[in-house]
Amino acid sequence: MRYFSLVVMAAVSSVASTQIASAADMPIKAPVAPAPVAFNWTGWYIGANGGYGWGSSNISATPLPSTSFSFPFRIFIAENHPRSLDPNGAIAGGQVGYNWQVSNWVLGLEADFNYFRLTDSFALTPTAVLLGASGTISTRWLATGRARVGFAIDRWLVYGTGGLAVGRVNYSETIAVAGGATGVNSFSASITENRVGWTIGGGVEWAFAPNWSAKAEYLYLNLGGMSVTALNSSPLAPDRVFAYTADLKANLVRGGINYRFSAR
Repeated sequence: MRYFSLVVMAAVSSVASTQIASAADMPIKAPVAPAPVAFNWTGWYIGANGGYGWGSSNISATPLPSTSFSFPFRIFIAENHPRSLDPNGAIAGGQVGYNWQVSNWVLGLEADFNYFRLTDSFALTPTAVLLGASGTISTRWLATGRARVGFAIDRWLVYGTGGLAVGRVNYSETIAVAGGATGVNSFSASITENRVGWTIGGGVEWAFAPNWSAKAEYLYLNLGGMSVTALNSSPLAPDRVFAYTADLKANLVRGGINYRFSAR
């Protein structure tokens, strides 16, 4: 019996040794790394932007009944008056916004305020009667409040945007004409308004760091039109001479950088 027990123990020990050796020869699997978390655009951000704008302004001068300025001269000026101006210049400012990401779709709201300096002017060639005529259209600042709808592919976001635009626009003109009871008739007009209009555009944004992103953007801007009446400045004949109208449409191309307060 004792001999039988020894034989059984030897057999069990041999099998165990074989299993341990086989396990030792098996390759060890490396631990599985967790899947990378996709970038998420949700959260508040603040940033700065700068770029260039160019536009067009349709302008007109309509003669009004006048006792101090002869009708043929007014018709001459109206016919030779420029029909349009092409203001252009720099734009720079800052923006603040919030994004919500659902799956690959990103919805957001953004507001910005910019130094907006587009300008253009004209001057008519003087004649024996027309001593001088010049005018200028210019802008001062621009603010927009826009919705954004985009599609995100990880750290890249392509979006469309549109909404309200408010800008400060000035149009001024001065004309001097020889002749008449006063020797020289001069009249001027100037109007400055905070124009309310609309804007639409699109862009692309790249999150190059957890909290930072850079963007390139295009906006089309329409601030509508305004009108003003030119008065003869002579105290001997103070009456209305011309009615002017001017509008403003512009294209804006700008780059920007944003800092996001929540990074995922």
